[in-house]
Amino acid sequence: MDLLIDLDPATGRRQGIEAALRAAIREGRLAAGSVLPSSRALAADLGVARGTVVDAYDQLLHEGWLAARPGSRTVVAAAAAHPTRPPAAVADVPVPAIDLRAGAPDLTTFPAATWAAAVRRVLRSGSGGLLDYAPARGRPELRAALAAYLGRARGVM
Repeated sequence: MDLLIDLDPATGRRQGIEAALRAAIREGRLAAGSVLPSSRALAADLGVARGTVVDAYDQLLHEGWLAARPGSRTVVAAAAAHPTRPPAAVADVPVPAIDLRAGAPDLTTFPAATWAAAVRRVLRSGSGGLLDYAPARGRPELRAALAAYLGRARGVM
């Protein structure tokens, strides 16, 4: 089967294969029941790893665009000729429960009440110089506390 698939390098290989196959189905170039090339043949034609094509086929199977049975060829699903819903957009991807991005702390676990109480206690008992800019190397009290902590926690002397 000759199948023109134009991969967009910006989207990545697997996503590009998925998008190209969805477009071919939507545009009618691949009708319901059309047999797709084997994953090995398509991978060789596109110059990508077979696993990339297998992953793309699997995703389209889960979305209902393709149909397959063990031991038989992958075909365009009958319902895919007129999809009832558009493919999942990037914005529709569920947000993970835990944000693992660098620089994004979990503020729900921050002890805000304890922090605020400590700040109030220090400001009530401290001198007016606490809010003033310290010399270039920082306040001596803070430097001593940091040095003691780093000595204990990190072995820095």
